[in-house]
Order: sequence, then structure tokens, then C-alpha cells
Amino acid sequence: MISFNKKQQLGLTLVELMIAMVIGLVLVGGVIQIFAANNQTYRVTENMSRVQENGRFALDNLGRIIRLAGFKGDTETSPGAEYVTNTTASPSVTFTNGQTVSGIDGGVGGAALDQSDDLFIRYRGASLGSMTDCIGTNIGQGTAFAGNNVVNRYYVNNGSLMCHSSAAPAVPQPLIDNVVSMQILYGMTTDPAAFHDVQAECYLPASAAIGAGTDCTSLNFEQVVSVRIRLLLSTPADNLTADGVVQSIIFDDDGTNDAMVDRRLYRRLTKTISLRNKIL
Repeated sequence: MISFNKKQQLGLTLVELMIAMVIGLVLVGGVIQIFAANNQTYRVTENMSRVQENGRFALDNLGRIIRLAGFKGDTETSPGAEYVTNTTASPSVTFTNGQTVSGIDGGVGGAALDQSDDLFIRYRGASLGSMTDCIGTNIGQGTAFAGNNVVNRYYVNNGSLMCHSSAAPAVPQPLIDNVVSMQILYGMTTDPAAFHDVQAECYLPASAAIGAGTDCTSLNFEQVVSVRIRLLLSTPADNLTADGVVQSIIFDDDGTNDAMVDRRLYRRLTKTISLRNKIL
């Protein structure tokens, strides 16, 4: 039988207690670090998923409406119909004869990098069947807009990509949020007689000199055959960059390198959309 001295088992020494506390703190610190890393990974993944979702929706919506530019309702009932001079309101944009696309460079809207552009698309509501504008308003058969001109305007306001349809003038609608800037370039053919199988020979901003468009020194909206959209989107949450590094973005036409001090994540999206009713 081995006997133990009870007095030797009454407690821990100060050294043993300090060692136990240090080991416990190391373990707790490791758990906290793993939790923080996983939480940051989740935040980055969740926010980038939101950006991708917004970008996909915006480009799909823009693509659908831009492809409608010049749509005349129904070619069976109005094959010879032409677009005549028409002026929109708020802001005022004049469409000349045959023109179905217009824009304002650095138009109305707030953007952190630069004033975003405004884009205007003109087409007609469907005389037969169903059709909607950019915010889902019915402009098809049986409505006042069937066979009549409809203008959709895209612009950025307070960080949201907005759509304002002349079919619903009182209710401009936000499509997506966290939009930093939208820039538009217009693909133009320099052959004014071109009719079918046309391709863009240059891309010009709406601020370019308006002229005959016989070369790439002036813009003629009537000869625009494609539209190039550039969107800069940000994540909803800030402080997402690795190690808190400030991200730099080159987005504007002037090549300015802009520092994003809010440490959000940014994504540039570009899409070129052909005007089917112009080139086919």
C-alpha cells in the first residue's frame, strides 16, 4: 500500500497556475482567430455573391432593352413605319428622324469616381402579343403603348441604377444598388448607307462632337449599331480587403487611378450589345 500525504495535494503552485492560464489563453486565442477568419471569409463570399447577382441582373435588363432599340411593334402591320423627331422630358433629349439611341455623358446622377452617363433607348410597344419595358410595365397588345413610342432611360442616382420609362413616367425604379459608376460608349459605323451585316468601326462617348459620322472624329447617333456598357459595382459592406489594403481602381476614360479608402471590394463589368434592328 502506498500512502499519500494529503497536505501535498491541497492545491496548485503559482507556476502551475500560470502555465495553465497561458495554455488556456493560447487555445482561446486560436479559436477566436479561426472564428474571425471564417467570419471574414463568409463576409467576402456573401458580398461578392451580391455583387455578381446585381451585375448579372443589370446587364440582362440592359441587354434586353437595348436590343429592342428601333423595334417597330409588328413588321407585319407596319413594315414601312419610321421613327420621327421626338423629344423626351426630364431631362430633355431630342431624337432625330430614325434615331433610336441617345445619351448624355456625365448626366444626372451621383458617382464617387465620375458623373455617370445617361442612356436613352427608343422603341415601340407590341401591337400583337405581350411586351414589357425596363420596369415591367405592360406595353403590349391592348395597352395605350401598343404601336406607340416608348423611351427607357437608364441612369445612376445615389448609388442605384435607375430605370425611368415613358410608359410609367411617375415611377422611376431602382434596379440594383451599390453602383459606383456607369459609362457608355457607342459603337458607330462610318458608312451612312450601311444597312445589313453592319459592324461598329469605333466606339465614342456621348460627349464626342456630333456630326455626320463619316469618320471616327464625330458621333452620329443614327449610325450607332452597338452599345458598350461599363459598370463599376461595390460590395454592400466595407473593410473587406485583405489585410486592410486600400484598393485602387482604374475605371474612367481618363485612366485616373482612384483609391478606394472604404476598403470595399469592387468589380468592373463590361458588355457590348448590338442593336439587332440596325444590323440585321
